[in-house]
Amino acid sequence: MKEYQKQILFREFSFLYDVLKISEVSDDRITEVKVKKVDENLLAMTGNVATSYWPYARSGASNYIIAKRYFAIVNNQVTVIPSDTSDDSSIGCRKTKAGTIAEELLKLKLAPDFIVCLDYFIDHLGEEKEYCKLSIFKAKGFDLIDYHANQFKLAAQSLGNELRAAMMK
Repeated sequence: MKEYQKQILFREFSFLYDVLKISEVSDDRITEVKVKKVDENLLAMTGNVATSYWPYARSGASNYIIAKRYFAIVNNQVTVIPSDTSDDSSIGCRKTKAGTIAEELLKLKLAPDFIVCLDYFIDHLGEEKEYCKLSIFKAKGFDLIDYHANQFKLAAQSLGNELRAAMMK
């Protein structure tokens, strides 16, 4: 039944093929596809969290990769929600730092129809099962402009509080 559902969703949301192509993941690796609604919890997430682990950093071969990549879909066009990347080669880890999804969308001036999250784990040694999960978040009915306006208001209040506290010292 899951394979039938996956095929239906891929036909309905053809942009999923572009998401997989950008991520270099084949559709046969997708183990789960879910459809949800955009909410404040999603917008507070950071984009493109990625971690790789190399137990023998000098060899350059990683054992596994855990990643969560986010994509904005506007008129069936896919845009990767960007992030800043940092490496710590001394311990063989790679981590990604980014603003929240909402902040990145604001920087890109995008109001997406959908946000897609590709969540995957790939074990290069074959000891663990690979998984790739797709979550499709529908933005219809969510007022992104109102969300941004509220975030600006909260940021202004926080700055005002910090300035008042600094002036009292």
